[in-house]
Amino acid sequence: MAMKRITRRELGQMAAAVAAARALPLGAQNPSSEYIGPLTGITTGLDDRRFDPVQYARDRYSAAPRRLRFQARTRPQAEEWQRTLRAKLTELLGGFPSARQPLRPATLETRAFPGYRREKVVFDSRDGVSVLAYVLLPTRAQAPAATVICIPGHGRGVDDIVGIDDPQPRTSWRARW
Repeated sequence: MAMKRITRRELGQMAAAVAAARALPLGAQNPSSEYIGPLTGITTGLDDRRFDPVQYARDRYSAAPRRLRFQARTRPQAEEWQRTLRAKLTELLGGFPSARQPLRPATLETRAFPGYRREKVVFDSRDGVSVLAYVLLPTRAQAPAATVICIPGHGRGVDDIVGIDDPQPRTSWRARW
C-alpha cells in the first residue's frame, strides 16, 4: 500500500495540536462550583477513591513512554519517523481494508436554508458499515470548494451543528443543562 507523505504544513498542524494538548492544565477544576450528587454528604470511606476518568486518562498519558516522539534533525529522519508513525497509527486503528469497497452514496433528504443547502446522505465506509452524514453546501460555493469535517461530541450532537430544529431554541450560546 502506498503511503501518503505528510507535508510540512500538516506536520506543523500536528505539532501545534500536541502543544495545545500539553498546555491544558492537568486536573483543573472550577473552584467556584460545589459538587452536588450521589456522594454529597459522604465524608468517610472515599479517601483513596478516584472518580475522574479524564484525570485518569491524563495520568496515563503523562506516564506513557514517548517512543514515537519527533526527534528528527534531517529530512530522511523525518520521513522515516512519518513512516513509523503512520504504521503505528494504522495498527492502532485496526488496519484498513485491503481493497476499497463501493461507497454506494445516496442522498436521503435535501433542505434549502438562507445561504446554504443541507443534504442528508448515507454511504458505505467499508463492507457492512454504513455512515449517515450531513453535507452543508453554501449557496455561492463553486466546486471544488473547501471542506470542513465536524465530529460532534457535546450538546445535542450533530443536530446543533447542522441546524436541525430544536423545540426549545437557545437564546444564547450557553447550554441549557
